[in-house]
Amino acid sequence: MLPAQDLVTLARSNDNDNHNEPPTQESMYNVLSRRHQLGLPYTRIGASTLVAVNPNQALNIYTEANGQLYIDLASGTPSSGRGPAPTPLEPHVFELASTMYYHMRRTELDQGVVLR
Repeated sequence: MLPAQDLVTLARSNDNDNHNEPPTQESMYNVLSRRHQLGLPYTRIGASTLVAVNPNQALNIYTEANGQLYIDLASGTPSSGRGPAPTPLEPHVFELASTMYYHMRRTELDQGVVLR
């Protein structure tokens, strides 16, 4: 499985030439394509952008328990209360929604989502 990382970082690691240059369109496509094949429809770009690729199939990633993981992450509330640090979660629309909600509550500023 690919690590839960930023698309640009993943694409740069696929470009063997120069890691200081912006990733190529081809390498970004390859990363999105590979994640799609693994059943990972969401990929981060930076801290506040999420790319979604339609999986064209039902995925078991929209459960209440999974949603609670992202709510806990955004709110800073650990699920178990003790034990090792949690493994970073895969990018997910639940993450985007929870982060926006808690940011809105903290800052009292409106949040927006652009779907295209």
